[in-house]
Amino acid sequence: MITFDQAIAQITILYDEAKTLYGENLNEAFERNRIEFWGDVHKRDLDSFIKRSELNSKNFDIIKLAIASRLEQEQMLSRSSKDWLIKVLRGEIERPSESAGRKDTLGRDSFIIYAIQFLKDQGMPVNPRTPVAGTSACEVLAKVIKPLISARSITNIWNDRNKSYIFGKIHWEAELNHLRARLLEKY
Repeated sequence: MITFDQAIAQITILYDEAKTLYGENLNEAFERNRIEFWGDVHKRDLDSFIKRSELNSKNFDIIKLAIASRLEQEQMLSRSSKDWLIKVLRGEIERPSESAGRKDTLGRDSFIIYAIQFLKDQGMPVNPRTPVAGTSACEVLAKVIKPLISARSITNIWNDRNKSYIFGKIHWEAELNHLRARLLEKY
């Protein structure tokens, strides 16, 4: 089984690598990935997406990205796509404001779930024991990404995850796999 100090070293390296790949705010990176994914999906049927979509900030970004992708690939735009783009360029359609409320934390949460699974695969228990003794994957994550989130919140993220969770749109498994292999050799 991996020791607590080894786990902290490994997760610190993975967390730093994730931030190097995606920037300091993993939630924003996750959201960018999600918009890119849906932009790619909807570029094939852009007209119906424009017609049926409520224009909010996310849909605006998806439509804009889908049109840009079509133009980059030198694909024709339909009349409704051209009309939408012209209205945006003329200022007749503006990007709606972000909706108020709690921000999405899927980027951060997906990394936490990935890292806990990484440590669990090396034999480390997931949840803290009583009394807390620096022996669990949740405690490791709390120490590495503190003060952003508490060990209790990390435990809740793990316990509340979808059991068929596949690490979201940022494919941590693929992105950090080369580093993971080196860490397992080193520690």
